[in-house]
Amino acid sequence: MHGACPALACGRGRDGSSLVERVSGVQVAVGDLGAEVRQVRAALDDAQDRATRAEAALEKRLRAMNTASAKRRNQTRIQLEQLPSEMFDLQRVGQEVSSGTTPLPSAGWWAMTVPSLMYVVSEVLGAPARRSVVECGSGTTTVWLAMALRHVGEGHVWSLEHDPVFAARTRQALAAQGLDDWATVIDAPLAPVDVEGEGLLWYSFSDDALPDDIDLLVVDGPPGAVAPKSRYPAFPRLGSRLVDGACLFLDDTVRPEERAVAAEWSRSPVGGRSVRAVREISRSTVMSVSVGGVSEQR
Repeated sequence: MHGACPALACGRGRDGSSLVERVSGVQVAVGDLGAEVRQVRAALDDAQDRATRAEAALEKRLRAMNTASAKRRNQTRIQLEQLPSEMFDLQRVGQEVSSGTTPLPSAGWWAMTVPSLMYVVSEVLGAPARRSVVECGSGTTTVWLAMALRHVGEGHVWSLEHDPVFAARTRQALAAQGLDDWATVIDAPLAPVDVEGEGLLWYSFSDDALPDDIDLLVVDGPPGAVAPKSRYPAFPRLGSRLVDGACLFLDDTVRPEERAVAAEWSRSPVGGRSVRAVREISRSTVMSVSVGGVSEQR
């Protein structure tokens, strides 16, 4: 037995490996396991960090939403507090300009807000009065503008409408008020138009359907949902017809797309005409038109 190897050096496993080799293999496996544990721990730390950042971002978003919600609630409260006075003013003006034989058309919802409607009507009733009125999108406002023009005894409103159903309803409302001689609803289906090299959907109509000189342009259509930049073509397509000092009234500028439209109009003169925003009325923007200079908006 003198030639036998010591057990530590020569003990063999069933696979023929020595004890030293097996111990070494265990050490390697333990080392690999330690590396995996460290990787798992790092992954867990990273996941926890990402979860913490996501939670902070969510809390920030919720705070912003709560702030916006509180602002909207406050705005709604103010509007509700002002509504009786606004409705009284609207009723007063309505009694002044209507025939008195049929109910006044309503405002709000799909129509303009009461303050916006009151403003465009005041543009017709005021001095200098607007007499050549073009409207993008027909409806309640068409009727009120026509009533105001009849009251002052001159002028006309031309309203572009892409929806045959809305066009028919507006014509019926005008007829009910005896306003057929004061307003024209133009059937103008949406079609691609070239605007500064960009193809956009907008009203299609013959050039002679509208007056050459416009002193009040009310842009309340097409609806924003029909196409991107649906209201942008109004100034590029009709700007050359606007007289010096004309009023360009853009509704729904509480929406980002309409605000962007107003900003782009201000940066891009058309036919020597430039526009600038002069005031905000409810959810609308009033813009003044100048030809080769700066015109004051009353």
